[in-house]
Amino acid sequence: MTIFILMVIAIGAFVFFYSIRERTDSVADFKNDDLFLDKSLRTIIAGTAFRNEDGTERQKIINACKVGDKVAFLREPKNKYDKDAVAVISKNRQQIGYLPSAILGSEPGSGYNITHRLDSGQILFGKVYKIWDYDSLVWIEIEIEIYKSKSNELRLENARIDEARKTLLKPLRPSNYYYMNVAVKYIDNLELNQKLLLQFSDSKEEYLENPERPLKVTLESGELIGQIQNYALGILRAHLTGYAFDAYITDLTPNITITDHPSEFPFIISIKAKARKIRR
Repeated sequence: MTIFILMVIAIGAFVFFYSIRERTDSVADFKNDDLFLDKSLRTIIAGTAFRNEDGTERQKIINACKVGDKVAFLREPKNKYDKDAVAVISKNRQQIGYLPSAILGSEPGSGYNITHRLDSGQILFGKVYKIWDYDSLVWIEIEIEIYKSKSNELRLENARIDEARKTLLKPLRPSNYYYMNVAVKYIDNLELNQKLLLQFSDSKEEYLENPERPLKVTLESGELIGQIQNYALGILRAHLTGYAFDAYITDLTPNITITDHPSEFPFIISIKAKARKIRR
């Protein structure tokens, strides 16, 4: 029984170290014309004072490292403490710690999004940048280069466009009012409850590729007075499925807290809009 358990442990260790060897030994093979550098950063490794599950001391492993040594990164989605965890592995295929949580994040927009980048197929190359002693511990800082694959980015972009088309072209019967802010050129000649027109000057295909294209706002005369930069997705869906909008001004008080609007439209007003089916 003891021999069987030892064999299982040995096989598991072989599989683990073989996977790490592939990650560390094939770095040069990955660097080809399909890859391009997206970001680079330096970070101190976390958790270096602890032991690994096999009892090895990370401090001793770090002491054996040298500046310039390659390191590999291993995702641990089943880590009981952090589902975003990324282990850092030395060139000798031993764990030296984890990437700090500040640069992780499985969702886009959090930190450097290392977890999201790894999970979406981006490639990380790492090497030891600095090793030093402080407060009875050995510290290690690494340099990370994050590469994207041109072919993978194209695949992701095509998938994003396909998903946008599926979402935006779903049948929709809007009934509620939409309330939104509009960046406008002027407010002196506008009135409360004045009717406005929301217009989509670009083609359906262009909106499908970039749903964040601005929505133009005009008076009934056709005069362009402003645009909506960020608006409810339902408005775009309604437009693409055969609806128009009746919009009215609800507030003319300039809102100076909103700063992400174009400089040619310096004022912000509030409107409400309701969809109506276009008769063919």
